[in-house]
Amino acid sequence: MCKEKERDNEKPDEPEEPVEESRFEKKLEGIINATSQENASNTPDFILAQFLNGCLQVFNTTVQQRENWYGRDPRPTDGSGDAPTGKPAEKEVAYPEHEKVEKLDRKNETVGEFLDWLTPQSSGYTVAEKDPMNNDDRLVYVSKSNEKIIAEYFDIDLKKLEKEKQKMLNEIRKEPKDEVRPA
Repeated sequence: MCKEKERDNEKPDEPEEPVEESRFEKKLEGIINATSQENASNTPDFILAQFLNGCLQVFNTTVQQRENWYGRDPRPTDGSGDAPTGKPAEKEVAYPEHEKVEKLDRKNETVGEFLDWLTPQSSGYTVAEKDPMNNDDRLVYVSKSNEKIIAEYFDIDLKKLEKEKQKMLNEIRKEPKDEVRPA
């Protein structure tokens, strides 16, 4: 029975630990030599092994760059067998509360227009809630601003939002201004 068929019948060993590059190249060199792959180009097997290893490294770098370009996790697996999820890589957001508002895609404005319409002046309606001071079903006028109601509904922290605005302004103020000098 040939060696390939013997290998097919063997039970697979436990996954090997990552192979060092030099060991990997030595194994490639042995495979190239054993199968006489160096004969077609008359190139020593160790040079072909180095070339193939270099191609693999370039390919790995290319794949990581592609994943990064698509916003996915470019990291290779950690050797535990867990592959990256393929989900977009978590990026650090400079202004998380502003990003939340941006993702609302103007839904907050629609809710705001509805709340404006609910005022006694516009529709005759009033926004009310159960009285937190009593255990009965008595309603009391909501004394929150529409802005606070909307922020609460969409889980926007107005204090953090204001801090982010201040941070943006400070960054803009620090940017060098193009000075126009008289000729």
